[in-house]
Amino acid sequence: MTYRTTSGLALCLLLAGCGGAARPSATVTTPETVPAPSLAALDGTTWKVTVEPMEPDEKPFQDTLRFSGGRERQLTFEGFQKQGFAPASFSTPGMGAESADPLGFEATLNNPTGESLNVSGRATVEAVWGQVRLRKADWTLRTYRFRGVPLKK
Repeated sequence: MTYRTTSGLALCLLLAGCGGAARPSATVTTPETVPAPSLAALDGTTWKVTVEPMEPDEKPFQDTLRFSGGRERQLTFEGFQKQGFAPASFSTPGMGAESADPLGFEATLNNPTGESLNVSGRATVEAVWGQVRLRKADWTLRTYRFRGVPLKK
């Protein structure tokens, strides 16, 4: 009996000392806490992204990521398109059951030299982020991270 009373009192004092539940916590908006767009909302959007190479000797660069809608949904990375990577269909595997889950997307873009660009990422209405894996013709692999915001229409 004394143990329960002492434990309960200690818990109350601990909660009161650190603010307990009396103060509401601040809400921080991160890409993971912003509602996800529906697939239709992603169609026709353009994003300004920063692409960061994982290699220490390479510098980050700006690019534009575009999702075009219609019957054949296409993903385009404009900077990589200049290197011959044609737009490609994208899929949305593993869409979360909760509406707040970020929308996942994947695509593989190819160029005439036999190189492939695997793009995978997540999107909310305010942010997009993910990874790009470039397999060169000699089978070397380069990995990049990207993060961006929507361009206003």
